[in-house]
Amino acid sequence: HSFDGRTRRWNVRHYEGWRSALAEGRDPVEGEESLSEGQVHLEETYLGLRSGTGVLIPSRNRRLAEECEKRGWLRREGDRWVATIEGWLVLDRLVVSLTDVGSPY
Repeated sequence: HSFDGRTRRWNVRHYEGWRSALAEGRDPVEGEESLSEGQVHLEETYLGLRSGTGVLIPSRNRRLAEECEKRGWLRREGDRWVATIEGWLVLDRLVVSLTDVGSPY
């Protein structure tokens, strides 16, 4: 998979098909999708929480992030937030809540 900040692409799933495409000089990309602004924001939040880089939490969601920190799901690293091991178990729920996509807990 690859993501350039707007478009997500993926290669042929099975190795033999991927190898054949390359051997024939064809692009092994099987599909792609362009993401909306909201989807890009979700992607950045999801990936950021899973990385050591973390994410900035908007002030409107700071209380929620602090509650997640108390529950052991997030930890603060300077001005950024990172998911803990326990937070990975509820990562989908965290991302939806912290990005205002759904209702908080």
